[in-house]
Amino acid sequence: MPQSGISAQSGKIIRGVAVLLVLAGLAVGAGSGWQWVGKIRHVLAQQKVLDRALTEQWGPAGAGEGDAAPAPNAARPAPAHRLADRPRREPVTPVPPGTPVARLYLPSLGLDFVVVEGAEKPQLNMGPGRIVSTQPFGSPGNTAIAAHRYPKVFWDLDQLQAGDPVIVETGTSWLVYRAARTVIVEPQDDTVLADPDSSRPTVLTLVTCEPKLSTAQRLVKQAELVRTDPRAGPEPKELAVTVRR
Repeated sequence: MPQSGISAQSGKIIRGVAVLLVLAGLAVGAGSGWQWVGKIRHVLAQQKVLDRALTEQWGPAGAGEGDAAPAPNAARPAPAHRLADRPRREPVTPVPPGTPVARLYLPSLGLDFVVVEGAEKPQLNMGPGRIVSTQPFGSPGNTAIAAHRYPKVFWDLDQLQAGDPVIVETGTSWLVYRAARTVIVEPQDDTVLADPDSSRPTVLTLVTCEPKLSTAQRLVKQAELVRTDPRAGPEPKELAVTVRR
């Protein structure tokens, strides 16, 4: 139908602009000298504010017993090879950009962050941000998080090794992933944001600049979902993994 064609074309344009904004936001990490240090301090200060806000919003994680839920590998959307080939996904109730939505833990690197909604320049200046054109946390498919290649942020992301745990905490769940693959791509390559096909596990994609102090390429780490635990239950044992230095 004619209206469908116009709508699809408009959607592709909007998605293309969204990807460019994300890439432009990542590129801001190329500052130097005291300005660069100031940006790092700003991110860390924002993380403290966000952490307090999220703690007040959620309350403490439960310490009781809970049964692990299986990883959601069924009922996925149709596979896609390019981000532009699929519809933009929005929450049922849109979340304002910059709203804290999850915590990300990289135990082997000794890192944890509050993740905000959105991955454009203002959100990346607050810390890691969920790329809104990918799946919401806890949904089947591919959820992507972008962050600057700053010390104490994604500076050491290259040291995340296959098999390392990657954990996301939401208001209701612990999502436990295992690092599986590393890819280096050009800034315009958005294939790493596409959903896996139905035969592969749900994935979490972490994106930052590559190499350090450069915006020439993108370092991508993908982790596969192992299980989903209720947040009301005990914390995942993977949080106690020894920091590797």
